[in-house]
Amino acid sequence: MNTILPHGSRGFLDPSSPSSSDQIQALRTAAEFNFEILWKAEVSTDGEKATITCLDGCEIPPHVLCSDMPTTIQRQSWLKQIHEDDRERVDNAACHSLATGEDFLAVFRMQHSHGGFRYWEIFATLAGWVHGRPLRWVGAARDVTSRVLSENAHRNLVDQLHEIGGQIVQKEIGKRAMAACYDEEEIVGQSPAIREVLQKIPHVAPTNSTVLITGETGTGKELFARAIHCNSRRRDKPMIAVNCAALPASLVKSELFGHEKGAFTGAWSRHIGRFELAHRGTIFLDEVEDLQPETQAKLLRVLQTGEFQRIGSNETRRVDVRVIAASNRNLQEMAEAGSFRRDLFFRLNVFPVHLPPLRERKEDIPLLAAFLIQKKGQDLGRRIEQIPADCLAQLKQYNWPGNVRELENVIERALILCSGPVFDLDGLALSLQAEKALPGAPPAVLAPMDNDRGQRMEEIERAHIIRVCQDCSWHIKGRKGAAERLGLHPSTLYFRMRKLGIMRPERIAVNNVK
Repeated sequence: MNTILPHGSRGFLDPSSPSSSDQIQALRTAAEFNFEILWKAEVSTDGEKATITCLDGCEIPPHVLCSDMPTTIQRQSWLKQIHEDDRERVDNAACHSLATGEDFLAVFRMQHSHGGFRYWEIFATLAGWVHGRPLRWVGAARDVTSRVLSENAHRNLVDQLHEIGGQIVQKEIGKRAMAACYDEEEIVGQSPAIREVLQKIPHVAPTNSTVLITGETGTGKELFARAIHCNSRRRDKPMIAVNCAALPASLVKSELFGHEKGAFTGAWSRHIGRFELAHRGTIFLDEVEDLQPETQAKLLRVLQTGEFQRIGSNETRRVDVRVIAASNRNLQEMAEAGSFRRDLFFRLNVFPVHLPPLRERKEDIPLLAAFLIQKKGQDLGRRIEQIPADCLAQLKQYNWPGNVRELENVIERALILCSGPVFDLDGLALSLQAEKALPGAPPAVLAPMDNDRGQRMEEIERAHIIRVCQDCSWHIKGRKGAAERLGLHPSTLYFRMRKLGIMRPERIAVNNVK
């Protein structure tokens, strides 16, 4: 606001004093003629009414008070002329000024005599006190409608630009999600357990039925969800994947259903939710059991009617979305225990699909290993031409509590340490413990070499480098040297040896002599 009026001094102007006309002139000069009206108001004893008079020849326009001057205005009638959205704020500011003696400065909408509202900026200071009671106000006012409307238009334009930018980002996410669908990995496996699941895909994919995929962590639930989507009539639209457990409880509703600007602290612009983004496509809700009860209720409404409301909006929106949910827990037991809505469980469980754990289809491990070795080998720059039978037997003996995801991680670690064309699990510096427990018992775990379960990664790396150096008779450089076998530059290997404290045996002996 372009004003240099003095502020904050109780009774800074007293029109009853001999120099009041000079002070009024000073007020006008200080305002630099930016204010249209200068006025004074005599306040009643109870503070509920005031007699307003123009100062120094100013005329208050008829649309301000709708009567001739001077006039007496009741506090409540004056407040009724103010727009209802501004009324409480202005009244609180005026009461605060009366109680503390501080200046009053506000911009608000006041009713026009010809209808509608105009924005007014009003400054006022208390100019006289008797026994701690205010006697009069002196102030200035001006019509700032054009300025406020211009500022609002500019602010709306900025908000629209932010919203358009947000929509572009959200659409780009949708495009990437749709592109990912066509990069779908092949589902590998020939076991009866996995073939039984694969046979269900052609039956359920063409429909719009809700699918609930269950299975342990790492069994590939999202991969099967993409297979269903890519074989459906919705394959030209995006599949939006949402990990419900990864979303903060305070933001999950906003992420799923969107919000309007100002719906909560930090909502600077409108946000499009995942359901709107997946319109006419598919939404995949992984770990759906972690949704809060309130969010479960909104999800149930979407499943029943296809309708929802953004946070902060009363407008009901409709979407056409196919829902595929996934969980690694028993939702039926959770529903019976009361930790998950029973009605939502029945809505999700229209077509259940259970993915078997890897320990129940060990005949697929050779195929999976070959596929993952080829895939990860390309990423890591490793060319593997042979997989020894003893390695495959060792992989089949393990119980795989982490399922296919754990198998993928073990193969990747082994490939990092492989130096030749033959796949070698010994380079992993881990032995896969054979399953010794009875069926249904807790799965076995990966055991470090030398039975040292507390072994750290540095120790594992140190032992592996020493073993390779010993096999190469401590020849580091050149053909068939340790650096070549480890796939490292000699200087890099020397650096790692110094960092890990690895020395050739003869050098250790010389140091001991010293």
